[in-house]
Amino acid sequence: MSNRLYHIFYLVAFAIFVTGQAVQAQVAIEGYAFESDNRGYLNAVSIEITDKSNGELIDVIQSNAEGYFVTDLPADKTYTLVANKSLFHPTRQDFTTQLGGDANKVFLKVELNRQPGYMFDVTLAAAKMEGDSVADAISGAWIEVFNNTNEELVLELKDYPHPNFAYTFQQGNHYTILIRKEGYFAKRLEAMVNVDGCILCFDGLASLENVTDNLTEGLQMGSLLANVELKRAAVGDKFSVDNLLYASSSAEISRTAAQELDKLATILHENPGLIVELGSHTDSKGKAKFNMELADQRAKAAVAHLILKGIDPDRIVARGYGESELLNDCADGITCTEDQHAINRRTEVKVIGLRDPRKANVSLLEIKEQEKFSRMLEEVQQQEQVQVGEEAPLPEEISNDIMEDAPVTTAGEEEPMMRDTLDLAAETELEIVVGRPLRKHVSDRADESISEADDFGDKLREVERPPVALVQAGEPIPVSFTGYMIELAQTGVRLGPGHPIVRDFEQVYWEKLPSNEHSYLVGRFEDIQQALLYLEDYLLADYASAKVIEFVQGVRK
Repeated sequence: MSNRLYHIFYLVAFAIFVTGQAVQAQVAIEGYAFESDNRGYLNAVSIEITDKSNGELIDVIQSNAEGYFVTDLPADKTYTLVANKSLFHPTRQDFTTQLGGDANKVFLKVELNRQPGYMFDVTLAAAKMEGDSVADAISGAWIEVFNNTNEELVLELKDYPHPNFAYTFQQGNHYTILIRKEGYFAKRLEAMVNVDGCILCFDGLASLENVTDNLTEGLQMGSLLANVELKRAAVGDKFSVDNLLYASSSAEISRTAAQELDKLATILHENPGLIVELGSHTDSKGKAKFNMELADQRAKAAVAHLILKGIDPDRIVARGYGESELLNDCADGITCTEDQHAINRRTEVKVIGLRDPRKANVSLLEIKEQEKFSRMLEEVQQQEQVQVGEEAPLPEEISNDIMEDAPVTTAGEEEPMMRDTLDLAAETELEIVVGRPLRKHVSDRADESISEADDFGDKLREVERPPVALVQAGEPIPVSFTGYMIELAQTGVRLGPGHPIVRDFEQVYWEKLPSNEHSYLVGRFEDIQQALLYLEDYLLADYASAKVIEFVQGVRK
């Protein structure tokens, strides 16, 4: 063999030797991540592997849906594995690739212990209709979970392709679960997990299955299997609004009625695909014409309240039915008890149309923000209540406003629905709820306005809140006023001093329009740019239909 051939042969042999050594220097690592007590394999477990001798990070891998993971590591070393997964305690173990003989693989078992909490495992199905033998599974739903304790959206699944989903509730938290699907009423659940003495409490869930067998001793953790049924939404469906009560012969929204309407506003926000009619019904006591007019005014007032809560006016229609649709035989000339008459005094919501709820795209986070704002507003209102004692006469301006446009009650007409329902003209002790300044910067002096020379942006934030004062429920537009105001809403009835618009602002102006609608406005601006700036920055978020109106000598242009 020539020296040249020998040299080539030597190089090839050396390369083969080196390559073989390199292959042998790598060891295959395989393993499974699973929950303790053989509760199943775990997906998406993050596994970090470091060199134990110097702490150098060597590799980061994840387990798959079957809990399986794999990698290759250099031989003859000792490593540290740390496994992490949300809602589980991290686990740590050492292993070596110093193998004897022909072995070239290491098999690992990674066991994780769940933190205290409950796995909520849900199956979605359509509520059974009459004649259905099997409930249809529902896929393509919009599923959201909100942690009220941390004020954080923790899960969102849009157009989820499966009828099953799961989420783990951690102890010490209050969760809201909202499930929506086109063609169905939204389902809202409230879960309290070891909060206020509630180990595990659900609101909105009819039943839990297999709970006891899936809870650990001491009720620290477990799996909750639940079937959540969604009711089909169809044109013509009806549901009643409970406790929407009015004073005798009055269409004014009382505080109790406002709270019930706020709940209805939440339902409509949660079901953005519904177009509804709000119908008001009376009993048969009194004249039919009067009852019809009263029901119509009540329905319009209720709809106006909902619009001010952010409900699209195109989604809700007011209709008064009076005594035309009684639920029992208590018609004119029939003797009935008060309880029997009360059955007919109701407010019903009827579905009159459906549209794709995804186009509205009102998220649970936005709903929660609106609810938080409403709670804060209610707290402010309660702090600003002014009590009029039994011996104190009712202020003249308030008394006049209460009695204006009030219908005359004749013998035999509708009685109060409840004794404690607010009757403003009859109470000896009355809570007058006063408004807030126009976003804390507009003066309560009628002759003062903001000039163009002011630094408007700074003024909005620097001016302190003036003292609380009694205000009328809509003051007429001053005949001398020339400038701009912001119209918050138009309603079919005159609002009273307890209405949210009046409670929300220090000064509210009122105007009767040629269409017989009532316009409610706030602010007095000399410059349209000031008005537009204020509208955009401070009002549109709460009053989507608000707009700027120009006035000349007290008359709108």
